[in-house]
Amino acid sequence: MRALACVLAMLFVFSFAASAFAATPEEISGMYGGDFRVAVKDTTLNLNPSTASDEASLHVIGLLYDSLGRLDPVTLHVVPWVADSWSVDMGGQTVDIVLRTDVLWHDDGSAVEADDVEYTYESFYGGYVVNVVSPTEVSFDFSGGGGGKFMTEGLQKPLVKLGETTPDEGCGPFELISAAADSVAIGAYDGYFNGRPYLDTMIFDVYQNISQAAIALISEEIDFIGWTLDINDPYDEHNVSGNLTSMGSIEETHLAISTGHGLEYLFVAYNPIDELASPDLRRALALSINKELYNSMEPNTRIVQSPMSPFNEPWYNRSIAEYNAGFYFDSTGRQASNPMPALTELAQLNYIDRDGDGLRERPDGSAIQMTMLGPSQSVDQRKFDIGYNYEGLLSSLGLDITLNTTATDPSGFDVYVDVDKLPLEPAAIRDISMLAGYDVLHPEIMAALDAADDELDVATRQMYVHQALGLISELVPFVPITAYDAIEAVNRERWDGSVQMVGGIFNFWSAINIHKVRTGSLSVSVSTSQPSVESGSNITVTVRVLDQGFAAVPGINVELSASIGTFESAIGTTDSFGTFETNYLASSVSVSVDVLIEATAYMQTYAGSTDGIEVTVHPADNPLKVVVSRLTPVIDSGQATTVSAVITDKDGLYVPGCTLHMTMDLGGGTLGTLSEVTDGQWSASFEGNVTSDTNFRVTAVVQKAGYQEASGFTNVVVRGWGGVQPAEIEKTESIPDVGILAMVSVTLVALLVMAYRRREH
Repeated sequence: MRALACVLAMLFVFSFAASAFAATPEEISGMYGGDFRVAVKDTTLNLNPSTASDEASLHVIGLLYDSLGRLDPVTLHVVPWVADSWSVDMGGQTVDIVLRTDVLWHDDGSAVEADDVEYTYESFYGGYVVNVVSPTEVSFDFSGGGGGKFMTEGLQKPLVKLGETTPDEGCGPFELISAAADSVAIGAYDGYFNGRPYLDTMIFDVYQNISQAAIALISEEIDFIGWTLDINDPYDEHNVSGNLTSMGSIEETHLAISTGHGLEYLFVAYNPIDELASPDLRRALALSINKELYNSMEPNTRIVQSPMSPFNEPWYNRSIAEYNAGFYFDSTGRQASNPMPALTELAQLNYIDRDGDGLRERPDGSAIQMTMLGPSQSVDQRKFDIGYNYEGLLSSLGLDITLNTTATDPSGFDVYVDVDKLPLEPAAIRDISMLAGYDVLHPEIMAALDAADDELDVATRQMYVHQALGLISELVPFVPITAYDAIEAVNRERWDGSVQMVGGIFNFWSAINIHKVRTGSLSVSVSTSQPSVESGSNITVTVRVLDQGFAAVPGINVELSASIGTFESAIGTTDSFGTFETNYLASSVSVSVDVLIEATAYMQTYAGSTDGIEVTVHPADNPLKVVVSRLTPVIDSGQATTVSAVITDKDGLYVPGCTLHMTMDLGGGTLGTLSEVTDGQWSASFEGNVTSDTNFRVTAVVQKAGYQEASGFTNVVVRGWGGVQPAEIEKTESIPDVGILAMVSVTLVALLVMAYRRREH
């Protein structure tokens, strides 16, 4: 059977780009929603932050429980997250943290506070001295050490709510829906401070092996295999038309792979026992390794020189010794390992063949017998081949060595070939398997790591980490051969937005950025049955939705909105013709108003769109009538009279509750407070104060919702001081203005002139 990764490599390579949250509903409407199912490998899921240790459980915990800091996916530096900021006091060896105020606990929506942080670190992780300064400030005291480790590993500890002894409520981007040992479901938390994730839910299901997970991925029962695939993973069975077929013969177009910088690596280790207690002999054997050869034997790998990924920029030491014999071309033109560096070193150490039997003896002349543990052929053919090759290479150097491929514990063997995981956090270097026993033999290595763990200054801590890596390379020596690419399989037709970082795409940033693949864009148009509508009346609103090929799209979600007025149905879906219709009911207005009706169309996998149209809403045919009068038509300057307004409807009934505005056309008069004396009847005091006779026009404008605006006026003559009393004006209608009087005067003059000329003739 072909390897799973070989099959996936034949598929279209998925584009994994970090997705930012879009700015408008139109841009994001096709990205939200969906259930993302992940296969996790043969584990028992445990969601307790203080006891979980497997990768899958820790990944889920990181989504449920937030942390003070998060690892930046590009720089791999820890950056503030729940912490709004932090500051380091080098003299006092303290780290002061200011918390964000918008990070909420899932259960009751209360804010994460300093008491929660203190409880988390003192009760769940231990060894921390935490002081609460205020509800949003906390101080960590590292005068006893551990500050450097805290600034990377400690800041990423999951936060637990105060009083939670068996945590089940978090503050992360997802909240718990259900949990079992073989399946966990989490849902997007709408109150998350960084904006809710695009996904509705993530479901993690346990699968026993790659074959089960591969079948589930092909049949679209899952969307992602949540562990890094080995290029040698066998795919055992897949039934197609009744025949067992390898994955390599199936063109599953919905699948894709991501290939990034992985953290798993293949290494040769030397146990510091017997002959190999000497670092000199260990270095001599390390010089025999042909990394180019083993790299060519293991596809999807890259040569490494250190127990720290070269892509882990903050901590990688680029100046360490590189153990690599390299190769040369023999007389037949074939590539062969170069034995000379190791042979030269062994001879200088006086490990030579003294009796001519082809095997080297110790410097004291005694025989050397070594054992080696290599990978099992039944488990992994390529790793077996590498182990077998290295055993043969050591034999060719004249060493009496025996290969074992069935044992599982490497502690009793002189040499072993194994796979481990490169750490991202420098404190984890001490946990790599091949350092077992070296803490006692070479305490200076651990001393450098201890100093790094205590050092709060980043630059100084980097120096200690580089020192530890250099000592490991020199004294162990640690001989990593190749680091495996992070090969991960996903359904590319449904999902996009994963974030690639060292270690692969199975990370926090991917979980909050994965979203539905947008298969196209929508265009929406809005029309109405008529361009205007009367208050209280309906018009039909039609929404038409097309795709990028101008074809009608059924089943599209449509939402309508308007500045005023209501819809019979403001939310709906398009029919088979890509159309959605509803009625718009116009609100009551007293004056004509232009109203914008907007429609937003959206659907998962589509980029949404918005369109709008303006309609004019007119007042209903319900006129008001206002009659304005004055109590005294002519008053002396300094005197007052009462101006009244009576408001009625078209049936002559008084209309109460109107809005009335009364104004004068000239200066020199004063209007008192306008008040509604009784329903529909208003009055105000008017006083004139002029030096010459003046005719004032007092105008009243009345408005009321559901009625047409109306106006009326009356005139009041005010005699100036010392003026001649004019004839009384009885009418309350409009007095002709100056323009009209002028026209009348001109006409009278013209008639008189014509009459005079007739008499002359």
